[in-house]
Amino acid sequence: MNGINGTLSAKGNIRVNGLPQVAIDRSSGPRSGWIYVVTTEKNLSPAGGDPDVILHRSTDGGTTWSAGIRVNQDPVDNGRIQYFPAMDIDPDGAINIIFCDDRNTSADSAEILLARSIDGGDTWSEQVVSNHRFKPKPIIGGSSNYQGDHLALLAVGRKLYALWMDDSSGLYQIWLAVVTPPSDAAEQEGGRLPSRFALIQNYPNPFNPATTVTYHVPRTRHITLTAYSILGEEIAVLVDEMKPPGVYHVSFPPAGMTLTTGVYVVRMVTEEGSWTRKVLMVK
Repeated sequence: MNGINGTLSAKGNIRVNGLPQVAIDRSSGPRSGWIYVVTTEKNLSPAGGDPDVILHRSTDGGTTWSAGIRVNQDPVDNGRIQYFPAMDIDPDGAINIIFCDDRNTSADSAEILLARSIDGGDTWSEQVVSNHRFKPKPIIGGSSNYQGDHLALLAVGRKLYALWMDDSSGLYQIWLAVVTPPSDAAEQEGGRLPSRFALIQNYPNPFNPATTVTYHVPRTRHITLTAYSILGEEIAVLVDEMKPPGVYHVSFPPAGMTLTTGVYVVRMVTEEGSWTRKVLMVK
């Protein structure tokens, strides 16, 4: 990993650095003991030429490490900036990362996004957790153009506490957002294999740009999971294969697909029947 440093001209020339953070999965789940490091990188794949949030993981106590995993799910090299990540692992073993992001704002502004992965970083869902946008700028009277760059994220029980600094009120203040994600342990029925087929409501919903769809398979079956427009037009086949018993997660839309604002329908079909969920994309 390479990190970033210097200043961001589009953000009032605030000073930035990589500021890597480390977290360990202390759950009793299948990834217990995994180590994660997150920082902001650029010009080193999978990061583009503008700053992206990149995760690395070790599944063997730090002996070996994965290549970079891009956390923010907007298109690469789109001119948008993600920086100052903070991370914590919740009791279900999910990775939760907040960061400053300007994909939905004008170039000089930002908001706080939460990215969450329930499969060790393979797929991500994202949601905006700040209820306002702000213009990053140096703290008056501070030194070296610092904005107040230490975001914090705490996973306590079933809640996530996201903290950051901004001066949207005219003064730099500490802001807090409390998020309650779904319990993955509850989805797995207390750690046992699921007892019935089920298609769980996606999270987050509404979503932008991607969401996670969870489905339960109590016995080995051929599973098809297909996404449709609200008019019934097929737009993506998410799953089409034999699956052994378990709880599965799939990202929608698939990588590389761009959706417009609207309602979509996800449908799961097995020989036992079919299940549908409506999902809402909002830009």
